[in-house]
This record gives sequence, structure tokens and C-alpha cells, in this order.
Amino acid sequence: METAGSAACIVEGRPPGLFFLVDDAFRHSEYIETAGARGTVERISLRSVSSRHPRGPVATIPFGQIGKIQNFSREWVVEKMLFRVALDTDVGAERKLFKKIGLEVADDPELNADLIEPFKSQGIAALEEGTLVIRGKYKARAGRQFQIRKAILSKVWTTLAENNIKLVPKPLHVPQMGG
Repeated sequence: METAGSAACIVEGRPPGLFFLVDDAFRHSEYIETAGARGTVERISLRSVSSRHPRGPVATIPFGQIGKIQNFSREWVVEKMLFRVALDTDVGAERKLFKKIGLEVADDPELNADLIEPFKSQGIAALEEGTLVIRGKYKARAGRQFQIRKAILSKVWTTLAENNIKLVPKPLHVPQMGG
């Protein structure tokens, strides 16, 4: 029976790691998410991968327990952003402003090399509690979307304010105590 246990350990532990590496599912310094953790890959061994969460903790996941992997560092990402605005907002005007913001970001020499498709409005995504939820999106090289997102958020904030379009906070729901 000892032989069967050793064989099961090999089947469960080592070949999956080999398969992940042969499949090139992730590499050192890439940001991944597994069933058990997410973070930047810091160490890859024969039996496990260690990733550091953006807040600091390191998770070591045995290859036999990884399951599905999402790699956020390959090729490109489509970033979708939600904005809550007043119910009476002119959606056509908002669409034009988002297009203008997209062109401004695309013209920025520090960002345009990493921008694949410019920021644009996708229109109304939802109606929630007296607000319009507007969605915008852009396509960028993986890992560089965060700098672009920061620039877009800044421009949306100032452009909407300059055009008297009010951003509305998400409603806060406080549970009522029974009594």
C-alpha cells in the first residue's frame, strides 16, 4: 500500500506542475488568480507556486490544488469602468465627453504605446436607485492598464465637473434593527 500512496502523491503533486509550466500558464512576475489565491508570482518550484497579494501576504499553492488559473499579465485586457451619474444626465453629451477623454489619453505620449483601443462610453449599464450607471471601457496592454485607468479617472472627474454632470455616490444601506 505504501507504493500506491507514493504513486498518488506523484500523480497529484508533480505532473500538474509540470503541465502548468509546459503549457506556459504563468511566469515569474505575472499577476495570476487561482481558486485559492491571487497575486504576483514570486516563486515556482516543482510542487507549488508562491504568489504575493497586492496587500503583502504570500500564498503558496500546491500545483495539485490550483485548478483554474487566470493570468492578468498576458497580451491585453479590456478594462470596464462604471460611473454613477444623476438620473437627468444627457447621455449623448456624456458619450461625446468620454470620446474626447479617450482621444486625450490616446494622445498622451506616456500612455499611448500601451493603449490598444481608446476609452469610450458604452452607454447606460443600469438604473439603480435614482441614478444612471454609465459604463466606459478601453483595451490596453496587460499590466499597464492601471496607469491608463488612473489618467482616465482623473479626466472623467474633471471633465464631468466642468460640464455640470454630477457623479453620484453609491447609496449606503444601513440595516434596520428590529424591535
